[in-house]
Amino acid sequence: MKKMVTILFLMITVIALSGNYFISETSEDHNAKIYYVDHSMLRLVPVDYNITNATVQKACEKIIEKIIDGEDYNNNILRVVPKIKNGMDVEVDDEIAYVNFKNDFIENIPNNNIHEVLMVYSIVNSLTSVEGVNVVKFLFDGEEKKEYIGGMDMRETFIPDYYI
Repeated sequence: MKKMVTILFLMITVIALSGNYFISETSEDHNAKIYYVDHSMLRLVPVDYNITNATVQKACEKIIEKIIDGEDYNNNILRVVPKIKNGMDVEVDDEIAYVNFKNDFIENIPNNNIHEVLMVYSIVNSLTSVEGVNVVKFLFDGEEKKEYIGGMDMRETFIPDYYI
């Protein structure tokens, strides 16, 4: 009887541990790029960003934090993303990064079509540089809305554009 209970316990433990392995996303190193706007406001400049021991979700969250924090100390890079903590967040599902702009963030988006396009593609190009993210969708306060930023319909699904 004692032997049977021990075997049953071991089997349950093995099944529980293997189940967690398949359910949880694995952590790995990500060699991503964050795209900032150059000092002449003409194009995006990639900056290498290494994220260690993170899931795809965590890597994207760190990229959003880094985009918001900016590189204000670097004279070759200008800010177009409003510096509002918790102004946007990201959720990754099935290789789609859903970026949620919150109301405070939306109110502080630069009112210039070129700046707006650069801001959107700074986010899109940066997030899609993470392996496991192919496209980006934008939400406004958690909902898909008919909004235009930089003359672009934000209900669309965005792919990276490295020529901006």
